[in-house]
Amino acid sequence: MDDLSRELGRVPVDVIVFEHMGASSKSSQSEGSPNHTSGPVHPFPAGELMPPHRRIAAVLDHLSIKRAHFAAGLASELLPLVDSAEHRVASLTLVNPNRLETSSLAGLGNRLTLITGSDGLPSKVVGQGAPSLPDARLLRFDGYYTTTWTDVVQENTDAVVDALVSRDGDGGVTILPAQGEVAGEIEGVSFHACGSGQALVLLPLLLSPSQWESALDVLARTFRVIVLGGAHLGMVAMLESRGSEPGYQRAVGAVFDELNPGPGQSILEIGCGTGVLTRWIAHRTRRHNPIIATDLNRFFLAEARVLADREGFGELVFLKADAERLPFADGEFDIAFSSTVMEECDADRMLKEMVRVVNPRGRVGVIVRAIDMSNVCTIPVDASILERVLTPYQSVIEHGCADASLYRRFLSNGLEDLRFFPHFLTLRDPYGAAWAYRESYFLAQFNESETQAWIAAKSAAIDDGSFLFASGLHCAVGTKPGDGK
Repeated sequence: MDDLSRELGRVPVDVIVFEHMGASSKSSQSEGSPNHTSGPVHPFPAGELMPPHRRIAAVLDHLSIKRAHFAAGLASELLPLVDSAEHRVASLTLVNPNRLETSSLAGLGNRLTLITGSDGLPSKVVGQGAPSLPDARLLRFDGYYTTTWTDVVQENTDAVVDALVSRDGDGGVTILPAQGEVAGEIEGVSFHACGSGQALVLLPLLLSPSQWESALDVLARTFRVIVLGGAHLGMVAMLESRGSEPGYQRAVGAVFDELNPGPGQSILEIGCGTGVLTRWIAHRTRRHNPIIATDLNRFFLAEARVLADREGFGELVFLKADAERLPFADGEFDIAFSSTVMEECDADRMLKEMVRVVNPRGRVGVIVRAIDMSNVCTIPVDASILERVLTPYQSVIEHGCADASLYRRFLSNGLEDLRFFPHFLTLRDPYGAAWAYRESYFLAQFNESETQAWIAAKSAAIDDGSFLFASGLHCAVGTKPGDGK
């Protein structure tokens, strides 16, 4: 048992250190399992937006950090720093990751730590990646089901802190004296630094509502902790990128064509995330409609407020609310809208709440991902590779909705004047965060030769202007019965 196992022996978790599996490890994997890749390539030609790793490096340079410990929910934004000759990544801790680029990560050896539960998608991803990461250290919480929005750090603060503190002492890490709390923004990345000691950089954790909050004070006793955020990192970047894609806006626009809000009619958006669609709605309606946007994730709500204010939408209201238990009176709104939220909650409860809070003759509009529709991709690769790309990502919880059952649910809730139509979320920007997030999932399923073939074919599609990826959506709009206004 290594130092991490001894250190964490006093907490009620199941700690497993991967055994070396040698050459036989590859044969234990099923073909196409998401654990087996040479890692993504990040081609950003001159004039394109600055990629995340360069933004992160700019913050490190500003703070005079040559080498640091890192912790994050996804590795993709850091992989170029892991692979670089500068060796800026002393160690990396991935908390509840939903994909692993194992070939790039394998070079970290025992400087890589994976933290996950015993069940759920992230646990499955980590388990499949184990044979390709024989020296990594694994902290697994027994009897703990996780999703991408699980608050792992808040619910297991002591164990996560101990795992990070056990990294203190790794050689070559920049040591920073106590300088008080410092905050700022470099190249669009916000940073907040506190504490003293070896540099520990904390990146966003997927959809975690409280992110690193519960661990900061304790970590600052050992490290100079630098928390990074803003619109260019993590899931904030993904949602902002997706929301700015014309192909996604066309789908949302089609729903709003059917909702057809009149001037002054009130609009409720449920599950607003970073508020990228909230701002789009305000722009589309020429700010003639009061809009309240809700989300259960307070991390996203904080980012949504900053982004709305920055773009001059100070009148928008962002509130924390559970989609299954909306804190509004019956009939309080004229329109209720939601996009890609019903996959992650009890869809029937959420829809009943949406119907409840709109007034008679009020309208309800919903978009969900379509796991029952194949993706579309123009990258000219062999059929064996393309088949995996065209298979929709099966991201939906037990009582969620991500298929054509959406239409039947509208019927069963008594909605009238029904408008049902499948659509596509279309991505055309091969350098955007929305595509980078999708592509990392595909890359995690490819072996080295498949990855090289993918990179070459993608470059060809970009060069000739044919690059396109699209995934299915189901869209529904209905009207609540009654006399109304």
